[in-house]
Amino acid sequence: MTSIILTIAKQTYKATYSNKAALALTFLLGLSLVLATYVGWQNFKSQNDQRIHYKQMVRDQWLAKPDKHPHRMAHYGYLAFREKHELSFFDFGIESFAGVSVFLEAHKQNTVNFSEAGFSNGMLRFGEISVAMVLQLLVPLLIFFLGYNSISAERESGTLKILLCQNVSWRKLLWGKTLGIIGVCLSIFIPLILLTIFLWASLSDWNISTDSSLRLAILIAGYSVYFFVISAITVLVSAFQLSSKSALTTLLACWIFFMVIMPRITQAIGSRIYPAPSKIEFADSIAADISRQGDSHDPNDAHYAAIKDSLLKVHGVDDVKKLPFNYGGYIMAEGEKITSDIYSKHQKI
Repeated sequence: MTSIILTIAKQTYKATYSNKAALALTFLLGLSLVLATYVGWQNFKSQNDQRIHYKQMVRDQWLAKPDKHPHRMAHYGYLAFREKHELSFFDFGIESFAGVSVFLEAHKQNTVNFSEAGFSNGMLRFGEISVAMVLQLLVPLLIFFLGYNSISAERESGTLKILLCQNVSWRKLLWGKTLGIIGVCLSIFIPLILLTIFLWASLSDWNISTDSSLRLAILIAGYSVYFFVISAITVLVSAFQLSSKSALTTLLACWIFFMVIMPRITQAIGSRIYPAPSKIEFADSIAADISRQGDSHDPNDAHYAAIKDSLLKVHGVDDVKKLPFNYGGYIMAEGEKITSDIYSKHQKI
């Protein structure tokens, strides 16, 4: 059984590369992956260098400040930058939309700013060229082109009946055709993975962590399963369709729906079911809740005045300076506790 499946897989592999059109498409896809890898590497280097530069600049400015009251320095704030992961050259993820830095200050939880989408036009929403984008969108098209006639062509030429009469079951035929198409994909995927491992290790300064290694292993396994599923679906569609033309039409329709239409539809449905407030609305609602709770900077605020009176009564003193702890620090901690609870409440809505 295994020998028959491998024979069919080898024949499918050889037939694919004997087709000049398939060979040209495979070559063009390989060039696209090389270009995407170079773009991702350049993107990582330039953005990471910028973040390291400004991170050091902010740190130097912070240390150069003269000695001040801790509360004043808390209001002065600090700009923190999110470091890029070494595998981000392979898949940009949501980084272009999530932002790269956040301003830390007392009593506030600011959002992350300076996203790439904020400085780009709407074309960014159609996707950026990356290795992940090429593998997710273009490789399925190549698989469809390679396998749309894998079974239907045998039926049209009359060789399908001959194969089935020669102790070749449907199961063996489908497995053999699927493995043959996967073999073509691996001829592109394996060199890409080797290049990815080299760039990942070099960008990590050869300090490979367990977490990063696990992520890379999951990435490789995930794409391998993805290509197998796409190849199996292609062969099954070719087997169920009566002609190669109808098989190709069905596969292209599936690609357009699942890769182009459905992501937009699900995004619109999600926004409709779970609408998210705008940044201004979110900030206004939090400011309104905080004002109702009281202002820790106002000595006459009812909420904090009640805290002051209770502390003086418990410790039996008539002035906050006589308390056995720093009253200002206590009030500041209370204010931060209330503010943090309000932010957490709104972020969970």
